[in-house]
Amino acid sequence: MLLLAKYLVAVAIGLGIAFLMPQGTLWGLLPLAVIAAMSNSNGSLYVALAGQFGNKTDRGAISILSLNDGPFLTMVALGTAGLADLPLIALLAAVFPIILGFILGNSSRLVRVFLAPGEKLIIPFAAFAIGAGINLSVLFTSGAVGIVLGLMTVLLSGGAAMLFLYAWYTLRKRPRPARNILAGACESAVAGNAIATPAAIAMVDPRFLSIQDAATAQIATAVVVTAFVSPFLVAYVNRWQLRRGISPEYEERYLQGRHSDLPD
Repeated sequence: MLLLAKYLVAVAIGLGIAFLMPQGTLWGLLPLAVIAAMSNSNGSLYVALAGQFGNKTDRGAISILSLNDGPFLTMVALGTAGLADLPLIALLAAVFPIILGFILGNSSRLVRVFLAPGEKLIIPFAAFAIGAGINLSVLFTSGAVGIVLGLMTVLLSGGAAMLFLYAWYTLRKRPRPARNILAGACESAVAGNAIATPAAIAMVDPRFLSIQDAATAQIATAVVVTAFVSPFLVAYVNRWQLRRGISPEYEERYLQGRHSDLPD
C-alpha cells in the first residue's frame, strides 16, 4: 500500500503538471523533479522513525519500499507517458542492480550484512559529484521551488500513504485500535539518492540535459526540507493515534493473534 500510494501520487501530480499546466511546469517546478522526488522514499529516515515510533511490521516494510530506490520507476512513468525516449535496455540497466540485490539479500544473510553499509556509504560520494556540477545560481533560482516540492511530498505523498493504509485496514475489517498508519507518515521524506535521477535519465535521453541542473537542485532542496519536516509529521500522527486509542503496539498484538488483548 505504501509503495503504491507513493508512486500513484507522484505520477498523477507529475504528469498532471506536464500535460495540464502552461509550458508543462508549475511555478517552475519540473515534472521530472516531482516524479523523481515524490516516488522515492528516504529508507534510512524511514527505518529510524519506524524504529522509534512504530513496530517491527512497520520496520519490515522497508524491504518492499526499497523497490522505489533509484531512477527505474521515474523512467517507467516518463517513458509510458511519452515524455522520454527510454530504450528497453536502459530500463533493464536501471532495475537489474535492484533485482540482483533483492535476490542476494534475501538468499544469504551474510551477503545482506556485508552489503548493507554500502547504501549509506555511496550517498555522500554520489551527492558530492552531483553537487559539484550544480550552478549555484540555479540552486537559488529554480532550485528554491524545491521547498514547495518538499512540502508537497510530506503532505500529499505522506498523506496518500496514510490514507491508503487506513483504507486497506478498513476493507479488511481490522479492529480500530490496530489501524496503525504511522508507517505512512514515516514514508513522507525524499531519498538522497533521488538527486541522481535527473542525471541518470539525461544520460539515456539527452533531451533532459537542458533541465538536469534545475531538476537536480529542486530535488536536493526537497530532500533537506523533508528531512526536517517528516519527523514532526510522524510525532504528530503518533500523538493523534494515541488520543484515539490506536497504537503500533495494538497492531502488533493483533498480528500475533492476541485479539483479546485489544481494547474495545
